[in-house]
Amino acid sequence: MRHRKGLRLLGTTVFAFVLLNQLGIHLPQPGSLNWHGQGDRVEAAKSGGRSGGGSFSRGSSSRSSSRSSSPTRSRTTPSNSDSNSFRTAPSNSSSVVIVNSHSNGTTSSLGSLIFILICLTVLIVVAVLCYRLLKQTGSKEEERTNDIVTLTRLQVALMAQDGELQAQLNQTVLAADTSTSAGLVSLLQEAVLLLLRSPDRYSHVASHSETYKTRELASQQFQTISLQERSKFSAETLVNVGGQTQQRKATVSGDEIGYFVMTLLIGTEDDQPLLSKIHTIAELKTVLEQLGTITEDNLLIFELLWTPQNEGERLTSDELLVGYPDLIQL
Repeated sequence: MRHRKGLRLLGTTVFAFVLLNQLGIHLPQPGSLNWHGQGDRVEAAKSGGRSGGGSFSRGSSSRSSSRSSSPTRSRTTPSNSDSNSFRTAPSNSSSVVIVNSHSNGTTSSLGSLIFILICLTVLIVVAVLCYRLLKQTGSKEEERTNDIVTLTRLQVALMAQDGELQAQLNQTVLAADTSTSAGLVSLLQEAVLLLLRSPDRYSHVASHSETYKTRELASQQFQTISLQERSKFSAETLVNVGGQTQQRKATVSGDEIGYFVMTLLIGTEDDQPLLSKIHTIAELKTVLEQLGTITEDNLLIFELLWTPQNEGERLTSDELLVGYPDLIQL
């Protein structure tokens, strides 16, 4: 009897994992809230910047749909004069009318058949297109209403011989409106554009995207990763989160050649991971272009972290390897 219960429990467990795998839902393992070596607290001893906002909580704003009412049109009945025009012709021309109606009957029937076939073809095409559109719309709507969300982390290390990239990013963050969804999407796009415009500076990359069954789990993971990344900074010298901006100076080292790391933490309504491992510059560009198309309806939370924040600072090779051990060289 015990063996039967054990076999039933094993069979139920295997069936549940197979079902979750088919649905594309990847559950985080207990005690494994760290992504690929992110659990060790290592300080890069450099200044850092942080910007972003949003939440994994479902938005409370409701969309109202207004239906436009078309004016009622009164039906007009044909007048007596019009109805009289359809009366039979005089008897003296009846033979001619009979001959013409008989000769045009075959042609009229053939034309009607062709017309009906054309109409049926058009209706079938329209029905298929409408079905595909409704299916696609329904799928997107389901993604926005269920509790399944996706958390994506993309880290890019760039060569920083000068402070140009840091200066551009600092200006972008200071001008960003992180209190609105539109502002967060704009900040994400600007960060993506800055990376896309600097392919000659790509050095290392790390990427991971994971789907979570509940928003609570995703929110906990997001906060864990954010804290781990922020703990690598000696100080946060530029912060723009939720519309609140803070900026302060830090001691600047005189490194002329070194590295600069940007980290993008993105939470979306997607029911599937957004990306896989990146190994080449071409794959990185493709992923960046994909992230740049994320819309307000799909973006839940976004945080941009970068180090060093001060334009005169650089990460050395040792600091890069120690602080970011999961980076892959491009």
